[in-house]
Amino acid sequence: LMYMQSADNNSELLNQVKRASASFGVKIVLADVEALPDVAAQFRDLTTSYHVQALWVIRNDNILSNSIARDYLIKNSTLQGVPLFAPNTDWVSAGACAAVVTDGGNTKLFVNQKTLNALGLKVPEKYASVTQVMASN
Repeated sequence: LMYMQSADNNSELLNQVKRASASFGVKIVLADVEALPDVAAQFRDLTTSYHVQALWVIRNDNILSNSIARDYLIKNSTLQGVPLFAPNTDWVSAGACAAVVTDGGNTKLFVNQKTLNALGLKVPEKYASVTQVMASN
């Protein structure tokens, strides 16, 4: 999970993520990104030291909203075969694997079909009704 520790309002979200991961038995690795050079360093650490099976960028903060950071993560996560869950649909349009968006109490999964295909992934049929395929990049 990539995030900016110093950003406002991350502590409550991180607590929710930790509780959810514990209840599902999923290990979450936190990667603090405070400056642009941290993006590549943390990505390498997550993929080589921890062998993460997915990458989640939780917010579009000052650093991760930078197009250089976004494009680097999209390209390299796809090349490494690591699905990238993005903070919003703009990232999905740019090539990220997916984003989960809640609006008015409704949760929707937005996916990039081209990226899913490149990663050999499919959306399970039971989620089809809440999934929207974004235009392929």
